[in-house]
Amino acid sequence: MHSFYNIASVLPFNFIDAMKRSFLCYAASVAMLMLAAGCDKQEVKLAAPQPEFSVVDGLSTVTWSPVDDAALYLYELTTTDGVSVAKGSRTAGNESVSFSDLTVGQEYDFSVFARSMVGSGILDSDPATVSFVAKNPAPKFTGSAITDAGACVTWSATTGSYAYRLVKKGDEGTDLLSETISDTYITVKNLQASTSYVVYVKSVSDASDLDSGEASFEFTTDAAATTPWVAVTFEYCVYADANTLVCHNVPNSKVAAYYSTTENVNVIGDGYDTESRLAYYIVSDYEDHVPGVYCNTPIHRFNNYSMGWKGGEKLFYAVVAEDSNGNDVLNWFWLEMPAAPGSDVIVNDAKVK
Repeated sequence: MHSFYNIASVLPFNFIDAMKRSFLCYAASVAMLMLAAGCDKQEVKLAAPQPEFSVVDGLSTVTWSPVDDAALYLYELTTTDGVSVAKGSRTAGNESVSFSDLTVGQEYDFSVFARSMVGSGILDSDPATVSFVAKNPAPKFTGSAITDAGACVTWSATTGSYAYRLVKKGDEGTDLLSETISDTYITVKNLQASTSYVVYVKSVSDASDLDSGEASFEFTTDAAATTPWVAVTFEYCVYADANTLVCHNVPNSKVAAYYSTTENVNVIGDGYDTESRLAYYIVSDYEDHVPGVYCNTPIHRFNNYSMGWKGGEKLFYAVVAEDSNGNDVLNWFWLEMPAAPGSDVIVNDAKVK
């Protein structure tokens, strides 16, 4: 005959109570694990970038604030009808991208989203978009020649027309000069010595809402001159369908006349002549009507006898400044043509003023 016992009647009370407490703790632990597992499955949102459009240094530029935990940003630029123009990425800390060669007047959409690396996976934010209309790029200043009484300032070619204004620094509200021109330079006379000026210039078109922002160039004229001098700056551009070297001459207040010419060797640097003798020969050649010597010419355009220059070709340029007493000073340059129009002319050797 078998006997059946109630286990609770034979186990000590303390043991049963401990078992209950252990079971309750286990159940609570399981509940916590399940809750934690549920939290892991909740979606973590990454903030979307907030792009803004502006024109920076003549380029259409989009910037956005950094997104916390973002590792990189992926972007795409499209036309409003969906044609992709550019796409790429930026790493965290590089929250901007610039575009050149956009079609002026065309409307574009720029879209960007942030990406974070989560374990072995990725987490993307929602995309954010900004729309803008491409404007004319602002010119970039490329060169200058400054004396005590005048200045020539040059800039890069962007459109067919440019609006400039000249002001005295500290009096920006008063334009000393203002004009819309097709040239990529201005030359001004009758400036005050030891005085600071600012040139503002912008690219303009028939639709004023497509005008670029103003670029600015500040310069200070030399102290009042005691000896004659002609400062020179250069451009390299296409003129009359040929690659052309443009030389801008700016005489100071002591110059009564100035004379300029070119040679195909580095006359001074290679020791063919001294500065004083070359200056004498240049003035004498002009008086003797020798071809290729010019007097009081503020701008020269040399195109290698209409054939146009090639990158790497060289030219010697010299200009003699003469005062009313016949005293003269030579300025000279040994130049090399750059690879392409719009690039800076290379000065391989020159007089140290």
